[in-house]
Amino acid sequence: MIDTTNQVGSAVADPTILTEETYNTLCKMLRSNDEGDHKMAQVILTQLNVEKSIWWIYKLTKTGYTLRMVNLRTKLGRKLRDESNLFSISNMSEFSFAKWCNRKGWLTPEIFMNCKKSIIQAIKNSVSDNPFFTIDIELKEEFKPLDPSDTIQKIK
Repeated sequence: MIDTTNQVGSAVADPTILTEETYNTLCKMLRSNDEGDHKMAQVILTQLNVEKSIWWIYKLTKTGYTLRMVNLRTKLGRKLRDESNLFSISNMSEFSFAKWCNRKGWLTPEIFMNCKKSIIQAIKNSVSDNPFFTIDIELKEEFKPLDPSDTIQKIK
């Protein structure tokens, strides 16, 4: 079993909100072959504020250990699954994830900035077969608070 006593204690300033440091600790626990580590990770995950931790929960689903993240035999495990839409977000691209967060009212500057490159790439892919026009994209006014430094970008 991985000794996480000091790692989790120091990694969690607010134990209900995931941080990058806690995310890294949970990744190690979920990758472990020890079922005890999986159970400890599940306990930590079920204590979270899902809305405030959703970016890191999404990132955890991308590790390939989504099934180890929840014990569906417990109410808390099912609650985490349902609140985070765990199995759906595990299959989402960053662009789809950002749209999902926006629909839920959970899109934050952190999530937007982490997904921005993927969003722009999705736009480029949708117009990549266009030999006739240069397309400029600009962040909609309602989303400017998420990235105030955004500038107009040209897409081929």
